[in-house]
Amino acid sequence: MREKNYFSHDYHSRDHLRDVRKDWGLAGYGFYWCFVEILHEQGGYIKESELESIAFDLRAEEEMARDVVYKYGMFQVKKGRICSSRVIENLQKREELSKKRTAAAETRWGGEKPSEDSLPILEVTDKSLVPPDGEEQQSANWYADNFSKMLNRWIEEQDDLLGVTIGNITILDYQKMFEAIISEVRNKPYVVINKQRVPTYYFLYLLCSHIKRNNDFDNLNKAISDVEKRYQSGKVKNKMQYMISALYNAAILDTKQ
Repeated sequence: MREKNYFSHDYHSRDHLRDVRKDWGLAGYGFYWCFVEILHEQGGYIKESELESIAFDLRAEEEMARDVVYKYGMFQVKKGRICSSRVIENLQKREELSKKRTAAAETRWGGEKPSEDSLPILEVTDKSLVPPDGEEQQSANWYADNFSKMLNRWIEEQDDLLGVTIGNITILDYQKMFEAIISEVRNKPYVVINKQRVPTYYFLYLLCSHIKRNNDFDNLNKAISDVEKRYQSGKVKNKMQYMISALYNAAILDTKQ
């Protein structure tokens, strides 16, 4: 069963967001809650320099994003990082609960570290996407092949394969990274992301759906580019695992539009 992380959403939150709704309507209201979600996902802090890219990812006006973050006094900025005392409190409570659960699990299993097999399996709520029993690998192969076709088509459409796209990463570099990721996951029954097992066919479906929806690789490129930069700076050790997670999160964010 899927483990669900959540935070409280007060019944009358629209009242304390009255000024946001007055200036920006439901678009501002929606951006606020998406930003709060991202704050939770990133440990309670977001760099100010990332605000522009978050607005882009959420298809939100940059001016509106800046107003929501800076104008209404709902967030704090400390040393170039945006935070929220409410979010920090939520995360601290979640961490305390997680420690209690871990301690209980270690007691139950005699102190042994839980294996991947003990991690919760993400529930695919759209049952039309769930393949019949025994056909999960066939479904994963179909989506993997479809992704490769879209990747090749994207490569063919580029004018300058050695031109720099993001940072110092060329289009051919992206191609190699995507191919490595697909090769890494396609024969596995699931990939471990956010401490849960995500069926591989669903992971690949999300990537294909994202590309089809946006008609480009831009957000996925940026996701793995960010991981590559962190890896080169020594901030990331397991590059492949981080790239898989980054692609999944980018695709999941897209489905919330």
